[in-house]
Amino acid sequence: MNEHTSLAQSWRDAADAWTQAGSDCIGDAEEARRARRRRDLEIARMMAMDMMALLAQGAAGRLMGDAQAIVDKINPYSAMTQMMQAVQRCIHQEEQLDQTVEERAKRLAAEAEAREAERLAAEARAKAAAERAAQPDTGPSVHDRKKLIRRAMGMAARDMDATMSRLERELELDELFLEFDDYGSFSGDAVEITMRLCCDLAEQLGCIDPIEPGGLTDLPKDATPEERVAALRELAQSYLDRAAGKPPDVPAEPAAEPEPAESG
Repeated sequence: MNEHTSLAQSWRDAADAWTQAGSDCIGDAEEARRARRRRDLEIARMMAMDMMALLAQGAAGRLMGDAQAIVDKINPYSAMTQMMQAVQRCIHQEEQLDQTVEERAKRLAAEAEAREAERLAAEARAKAAAERAAQPDTGPSVHDRKKLIRRAMGMAARDMDATMSRLERELELDELFLEFDDYGSFSGDAVEITMRLCCDLAEQLGCIDPIEPGGLTDLPKDATPEERVAALRELAQSYLDRAAGKPPDVPAEPAAEPEPAESG
């Protein structure tokens, strides 16, 4: 008996064993059906594993005749990878068949719930995209606004701690923007967002709050809450203007007084 006949006989033996297992529980149609499926999966897994062994021998040039000629025409390593994936799929399906009725019901319910959640999320994304497309273009996109605010906050970080390197500053901004994405949105007013981020960044760096005495706004101790907010707004606007490349506002010089006419 050659090697291929031996493999075929082993597959038939496995099929006979699983057929007998199915007949032992013939009173339960569902269990009999599961037994047949287990049999088919085990046969498929054994065939894939035997095929991997043959491919490995062919890759080493140890097969004979037509078998070696066939392996020489293909990529045996790619074929072995595909066989391994088939074995893994068979094992996974066998494990699912080993589950009890209750376990299978829970798994199927969880899979259905996950599919429904993904469907609803996809519908929500599509609806949001349609709403954005239907809105008139009233200004820069959220992406452009976020880039502008990022540049502005880079200037603020440099003013708060001039000892930081560029890499350290970028890492701090990455953390700042990641946290803001969790609770905020860059679709709002850029000045309001920058005001909030200035305060958050000062806390993150352990610096003085911008609206406190000694902070970036350089307010006096007796400044009112309204003055503090106004100063912070002006600071945020100045960072945004600089980030956008706008020249700073320079107060106009007073007009020179005309020289008195000389008396003749």
